Amino acid sequence: MTDLLIRLRRRLDAQALHQLRAEAARLAAENEDLRERLYQAEAQAAFWAREGTELHLQLCEAMHGAPGITQAGHLVVAH
Repeated sequence: MTDLLIRLRRRLDAQALHQLRAEAARLAAENEDLRERLYQAEAQAAFWAREGTELHLQLCEAMHGAPGITQAGHLVVAH
């Protein structure tokens, strides 16, 4: 290879490496953001699951029944 081609190849390799590093940094930041959003969504889901269970138990107590669940997954008050 000629000296010019070697220099051109090195320059292109350096540019490609720079682009690759920039993309890796962008993906790392996006991954961190998605992990944080997942953590928040899981925390909210757990909160609403506890809230739903508590409301179901309160309804059962108010109606003097026992908590139940149908085969379809519906929460009911059993007497």
